[in-house]
Amino acid sequence: MAVLQIIDYGFDIARLTEEAISFHESYPDLPDNQICVTGTSTGSDHLEGSGSLEYKWVDMETRVPRANPLQETEFTHFLDAFKGTYTEEVYLRLYQRFNIGRLRFMYVSPRKCYSWHRDTTPRIHVPIRTDPARTGLIVEDTVVRLPADGNAYVIDTTRYHTAFNAWNQTRIHLVGALL
Repeated sequence: MAVLQIIDYGFDIARLTEEAISFHESYPDLPDNQICVTGTSTGSDHLEGSGSLEYKWVDMETRVPRANPLQETEFTHFLDAFKGTYTEEVYLRLYQRFNIGRLRFMYVSPRKCYSWHRDTTPRIHVPIRTDPARTGLIVEDTVVRLPADGNAYVIDTTRYHTAFNAWNQTRIHLVGALL
């Protein structure tokens, strides 16, 4: 089963959307279209945990193993740049129930998708801006559609999967690695 758990948090999606868009506008040159809000130290920045921890993508076809890959468990610091925001409140509420490592805003541009891959741990998704008729995840042979309804969804991303966006707007999720 792809969706392992649905947790009704009642998150304020309007506030999360506003922050996610504002953060994206503040950091316009994101190589992986991701903003990491947790880091491995107090000196980490929002790019440290973006993209794959195991591989560096050279181009759309070629990936090279990283010499010293970071581990999900190393992302123990909530970054100062995001302190005092609603995002921090969401993080703290998630962290009360789950052991979360790397936490990122993940932006999928219109008419784009991620590579077909597996993660080392399941992920918790808080859908922020989405259109369930046009966006989703494919986990092995199952299409998973997640509404931006204030809930958090635990997804078994240790199975092969991708995220797709066939919509005309950027799809945004807050995604945490479950340890």
